[in-house]
Amino acid sequence: QKTVSEQNHALVAIKVFFRWAQRRRYVAHSPCEGMQTIRRQPRQRVLTDAELAAVYKTAEKIGYPFGTIVQLCILTGQRRSEIAWLRRDYFADGRCTLPGSLTKNKRDHTFPIGKVARAVIDKLPNGSDFLFPAQRGNTVFGGWSKQKTAFDQACPIEAWTLHDLRRTFAHQWQRMGI
Repeated sequence: QKTVSEQNHALVAIKVFFRWAQRRRYVAHSPCEGMQTIRRQPRQRVLTDAELAAVYKTAEKIGYPFGTIVQLCILTGQRRSEIAWLRRDYFADGRCTLPGSLTKNKRDHTFPIGKVARAVIDKLPNGSDFLFPAQRGNTVFGGWSKQKTAFDQACPIEAWTLHDLRRTFAHQWQRMGI
């Protein structure tokens, strides 16, 4: 089953093809006229405390790299890509500063690193400036769908995404009045 994004991408490609065919008079009109891409409903999933604990325990069991990325998503509330691109030199004085090139709003972003997150980071292999380097090349971890599928088999809770961890983080802080 294809995701909404994959379905939209396929529809756009088909529409482009038929416009091309129409311009060259291979078809009288595009059968895609009037078709619109699928509008995705905004996600609102927030994990329960029990679900969050199950995800964290599974992440500990699975370990590096994907499990550790999941742990840091839970502990910091950052996006998966921001965690994947972490470098050792982003950390100083109990904080992490992401350069604008990595953030959605293109601005530098500094956030605190708590004791538990620091302990997770301190256990990481020390062979690269990246915390999560790819096996090949000068880039970072990229096996998201395959690793998430394996993770879901090990942690069978209601369907969730890595971004749901960010939403859950924000929800927990709001619940505490922060």
